[in-house]
Amino acid sequence: MPIDYHVHVVGHGDREHTKKEIIPFLEKAVEVGLKEIGFADHDFYLANLTFQHYKDLIEYFPQLKVRVGLEVDYYPDQENYLGDLLKSYEYDYVIGSVHNIGDWNFDHPDYIDEYRNWDPEVLYEEYFYILAKSINSGLFNITGHLDLIKVFNYRIEAGRLLSMVGPLLDLIKGRGMAVEINTNGLFKPVAELYPSLDIIKLAVEKKVPLTISSDAHRAEDVGRKNSMVVQLLRELGVTWVAGFSGKAMYQVKI
Repeated sequence: MPIDYHVHVVGHGDREHTKKEIIPFLEKAVEVGLKEIGFADHDFYLANLTFQHYKDLIEYFPQLKVRVGLEVDYYPDQENYLGDLLKSYEYDYVIGSVHNIGDWNFDHPDYIDEYRNWDPEVLYEEYFYILAKSINSGLFNITGHLDLIKVFNYRIEAGRLLSMVGPLLDLIKGRGMAVEINTNGLFKPVAELYPSLDIIKLAVEKKVPLTISSDAHRAEDVGRKNSMVVQLLRELGVTWVAGFSGKAMYQVKI
């Protein structure tokens, strides 16, 4: 398996960022045969992260390339703050994600009732509008779980969805970014990849770079369903996925 670029050592804040906690993630990466692992904890835990740990540990895992990233929650009114935040370290890549519409954390099960207050098509338009702003901000290298808004299986018609997503894919390509194929959606109520197969096919058609992630919040989930994604991409004629070092994209053969 090639890569997993979306791994959270501290999970949802339930672990400390220590070498002891990092090691099981590295061991799992070796066990499942990854070539590269990318650690990208949430930006709101940044003050608790010690990136030197990765440099200290990598000599014990010579078969792995270890990349250091950050997953950043994008808010349209916080671009200057986020830009300053990202000066905190020389990241290999930064994942830009949208988890909130206004103050609504739409992918949290505690707030699922809010979906009833939206027309689904208007909701998708609003979500993709914010996502487009995140792409145009120039802050990010990877767009995280592109169609996360479907997490609880609130859907719109497939053709309308693709008409919204197509321009986003063009923006991502134009910005020199990649779209992650995030396997975590398979274990959510929606029970499918982020993004959907139709969107992946459209991205391949548009020659948008793709990368692979598990969104693992536990060591045992590193590389989860990675091989399935590799097989899917090969069937679509894809021969490489995007890796990053010092925010420069390179090709990782699959």
